[in-house]
Amino acid sequence: MVHTFLLEPGVWQGNGTLLFKGTPEKWPIFIRWEIHKGAPLLIDALLTIDISSLSTVHHYRYKIIPGEDEKKFQIRLQNEVIGNLEGKGIIDQKYIAWDFHDPKLPYEGLERYLLLENGGYRIASEFCSTDQTRLQITGEIHQKTALD
Repeated sequence: MVHTFLLEPGVWQGNGTLLFKGTPEKWPIFIRWEIHKGAPLLIDALLTIDISSLSTVHHYRYKIIPGEDEKKFQIRLQNEVIGNLEGKGIIDQKYIAWDFHDPKLPYEGLERYLLLENGGYRIASEFCSTDQTRLQITGEIHQKTALD
């Protein structure tokens, strides 16, 4: 199976859970990715995470810039709360993953998207701040169709 998530324009959505490490409660979330082709070799993506039980919606803007070969890329994340992060990503047969790590910034994290047999993806993400607050997101997304 070939990856289409992040590499082709489209809408991906699904459900998952959000967990702050050290707390017992998991919050259900709705996840939506809008993937747009930007300038040549540039992909713009908007991630929306809706935490309905907290009446909170977060928007994350990503820019994906291809790397030296088709298996590597640069990624930039912008969010009103955490600011700007830059990282590196990799594409394998089974997953797309990236990490953000810069000791000068107050946040770091990683995101993994495992390709499933049905064409969807299983998400595993974790972020940590300098005050050691840890956030974990798990879930699944699928490409939105006309029937969704």
